[in-house]
Amino acid sequence: MVHTDGSVWFTDPSYGILSDYEGHQAESEIGARYVFRYDPGSGVLDMVAGDFVQPNGLAFSPDERLLYVVDSDQHTIRVFEVHAGGLTGGTVFAADDLGYDGIRFDDRGRLWGAANDGLHCYDPDGTLLGKLVLPEIAANLEFGGPQRNQLYVTATTSLYTLRVNFRAARYPSP
Repeated sequence: MVHTDGSVWFTDPSYGILSDYEGHQAESEIGARYVFRYDPGSGVLDMVAGDFVQPNGLAFSPDERLLYVVDSDQHTIRVFEVHAGGLTGGTVFAADDLGYDGIRFDDRGRLWGAANDGLHCYDPDGTLLGKLVLPEIAANLEFGGPQRNQLYVTATTSLYTLRVNFRAARYPSP
């Protein structure tokens, strides 16, 4: 995920090295799984959160003051405050027995999470507003189209699309 300051934020779940199913089975080079921030201007790569079992999807709040990070193993979405070059906090925003994968915000400030039973939609205060149930596991989602109101969902064997009456979140300009 790219922040408007140009930094690139990403997670390193171990799925690609656990077996040959999703990558190439290998030993971990760093021994743990983290959230990283890369500053292309300076070339510096920082580990900004290191207490995850399996960090996965991440999304900035529309004002970029908060970063939401999925821990797929713990079945949680955690929220952090974003500061110059780092994070504080890490409280649980949402938890579900089925877990999560990719996450995105809409223009109403709601967080959408891909889950084993479809998509879950959360109010900014963490209240589960509802679910869009799918017949297979949802892995990720994105808003697209000319008006950013086309919802795309990748799942186990399918790509779903649905036009919705809201749009992707708008982020500040760099």
